[in-house]
Amino acid sequence: MRVVILDLFGTLVKPESDKLAHQELAEYLNKKYGIDKQAFLSLYDKYEAMGVLPGTALTKAINGLLPDLGKDEIEDILRKHAEFHAAFTIPYEDAEKAVLTAKEKVGHVAVVTDAEREVAESVLASLGVLSLIDVIVTSDDVGERKPSPKPFRRALELLGTSPDNAVSIGDSCKDVDGSRSAGIRAILVKRSGPELGCEGRASAVVASLMEAVEKAVNLLLGQ
Repeated sequence: MRVVILDLFGTLVKPESDKLAHQELAEYLNKKYGIDKQAFLSLYDKYEAMGVLPGTALTKAINGLLPDLGKDEIEDILRKHAEFHAAFTIPYEDAEKAVLTAKEKVGHVAVVTDAEREVAESVLASLGVLSLIDVIVTSDDVGERKPSPKPFRRALELLGTSPDNAVSIGDSCKDVDGSRSAGIRAILVKRSGPELGCEGRASAVVASLMEAVEKAVNLLLGQ
């Protein structure tokens, strides 16, 4: 069973999508609970930078500023978070075509992401490709963020396939190194900007997502 494994933020959707959603969540929390927007964003960013798992990072930021909230209120905020991500998704222009092509030519598509599951599903649904994704694995699922190989290995396990039958596509060294540690060939999408430092560890470096999918198809089909 062959599979193309895709990253989400920075690969299928633009990184600013994440920032806009968090700003909207901060606005919501300010209006509903009166918390300082920048204080929330700074605390959330702090936990993210510390490597705290995504779902835990958000909950810790909320609890840090609103310690008396009940479980139902926190769950409502988490739902709003996912809704804002869907509303502010900015896809790369070739995202939908790339997923469709990978599905049609290879047969299976997985998403491995450091985003929370609710966020990943909301964003993929807003792109119109959620039904095409066979497996979604988040860092929350395995207890480690990329570049850990664990989320990539979990994707292979869920699909019942081997590293030789997979190619991953991502925009960061975390994607490349996590994939390689799991024995999976990695394609780096580098649209612009300076050297990332992992170009030499990728099986290929390309300038667009569609180009990456075409390369992955060729690698998997032996063309």
